[in-house]
Amino acid sequence: MGHVNDNGDGYLSRSGFGTRLRLIASRMPLREEESPEMVKCLELGCRTGELLWELIRAGKVHSGEAYGVDIDVEYLESAREKGIVTSVCDLCSDRLPFSDNTFSYILLSEVIEHIPFYNHLLSEAARCLKPGGELILTTPNLATVRRRLRLLWGSDIHRVYMPQSNDIHYRLFTSASIVTLLECHGIAVKELLFYDLPARSNAVACVLRPIKAVFPSLCGYIFCRAAKK
Repeated sequence: MGHVNDNGDGYLSRSGFGTRLRLIASRMPLREEESPEMVKCLELGCRTGELLWELIRAGKVHSGEAYGVDIDVEYLESAREKGIVTSVCDLCSDRLPFSDNTFSYILLSEVIEHIPFYNHLLSEAARCLKPGGELILTTPNLATVRRRLRLLWGSDIHRVYMPQSNDIHYRLFTSASIVTLLECHGIAVKELLFYDLPARSNAVACVLRPIKAVFPSLCGYIFCRAAKK
């Protein structure tokens, strides 16, 4: 397990998107390094397809082999304009509209915490992954300093309403709970990393920075790469 710093500039970095993109892209070999078989990539909860589009631009995924699923039709219209093959699907309950053993990569970037019935989601992801195919997952870390203190004070740390985006975090995870959960669905974790959004220049951040360097599991976000057995 390791610690990744995000010190970049601009919106992509400030939102955490830039860090996730760099982590994910670096774990997806160019297709020329793979077998001649077509490499297919699926993003669950793709929204407007920005992540897949950036991976296409980086040469990690080829247009026509990038698939996105979301429940929001307007988001998917924007994704289709980027050349992504889209499907409308409720990740809480629907069967994914793909055959078994289809995808080399499935991406779950900041999604699982918004899904109340995440076992169904992971079961479907495992079904659609090829044997040896990789699930790449990012999610907020339950075990941050702030959330540990909220729990100590008796505050709710799971169902958190976020008015700026109308999103709800139904469940947050520790790295250990992610490993156990994926194992239950036949997916073995190969890599775990922890990262934060770009550091803020305040006293609290300065105090926590060296502590997180020693104990990276206190960072705000988890990156997980796992393979179907």
